[in-house]
Amino acid sequence: MMSERRIIMMGGGGMMGGSGFGGFGTFGLLGGILNLVITVGVIIGIVVLVIWVIRRL
Repeated sequence: MMSERRIIMMGGGGMMGGSGFGGFGTFGLLGGILNLVITVGVIIGIVVLVIWVIRRL
């Protein structure tokens, strides 16, 4: 059951194109949380960057 969750978590990280984050999958649930935090952080970072660029224009 733990391995299934790990595959799902790694798959979620892979959708963002960050296959490098897959290494955290070996830590199980902790890796999944870390993966989620990084993924959300990247999304927020891109959104903030886009808003900043639009405002500068």
